[in-house]
Amino acid sequence: MVSIHKLIESKKSSGMPMEVLVRSGSADHATQDSLPLRFGVYFEQETIITIEHVASYEKQVNDRRKKAEIRYKVLGTVLINDKRFPDTTVILSDETKQERPYLITIWRNDTNTELGLSDLLSRLRKRGQVDPRMLIDLFPSYDSGFLKSRDDLVVALREHDKLSPKLNFEKIQNDLEESISNNELLKNENVEFRDLVKQLERDKAQRESEKIQASAKSQVPTPSNSSVLIKVIENKQINNSQCTVLLFSDGSQKQMKMATWDASRTVTQKALSLVGRRVFTTCWDPKNEPGKWSNMGYFKNIYIATEIEDLEE
Repeated sequence: MVSIHKLIESKKSSGMPMEVLVRSGSADHATQDSLPLRFGVYFEQETIITIEHVASYEKQVNDRRKKAEIRYKVLGTVLINDKRFPDTTVILSDETKQERPYLITIWRNDTNTELGLSDLLSRLRKRGQVDPRMLIDLFPSYDSGFLKSRDDLVVALREHDKLSPKLNFEKIQNDLEESISNNELLKNENVEFRDLVKQLERDKAQRESEKIQASAKSQVPTPSNSSVLIKVIENKQINNSQCTVLLFSDGSQKQMKMATWDASRTVTQKALSLVGRRVFTTCWDPKNEPGKWSNMGYFKNIYIATEIEDLEE
């Protein structure tokens, strides 16, 4: 069986296109609502779409079901029916058919808005309130930017109902309220865009400061591989010390002695705010002993992962 992680990495490194399988069926989220609303297409049979250029990707763990699922969030240019959609986010399963990953969902705009919209779409579809043809009718509003949020969808459906009255808006309103109250599942997925920009600016300044401080002590702030932070455990006893522990989607773990490195809990608080995001950590290894502390799982700082800068001198 082909490894999806290796497949995506090879396509990103080579710049070669990657084929993705779109499943058919009444229960498939991508086929029934994501593609009709966001791209104006509906496929009655299994179809292949192409990610022409993989700009970035991250491995995620969906643990909201009984059995945790591995998924891959990929950003790139997507080709659908000979039309290119740049800066498109695609969520792929870890399963394959004919050595191609399955499409779970796909969107074109900022993640927080799209997650809320996806949640409501799924609820309405499962209750028979929307169908692909109806959503294709709404595609021009989405494509032009007038339909962005859950509230926009409800308004658009009201307008659509004037042409074809059949919707139960009491049930739709209940689904909207339930979707909004269910926001806990969205909060840990992303940092708001404006906060993300500010955090990236702070991270850049902090990384520069860290390089200088570490160098003054003949140390190097060794960066870890990036992974999705899934949990932060505070005050865990390790080797007779109270530690902050980070758990990642790739199965790795990092720890930091709080009394020595985070007495103010500044780093711990930052880590808590980044649960659900792809991050990387740094650890101050001696220049003449590479990996001394980082190989033991210690960390000093945590940063949002974009393109990881080489912190070594």
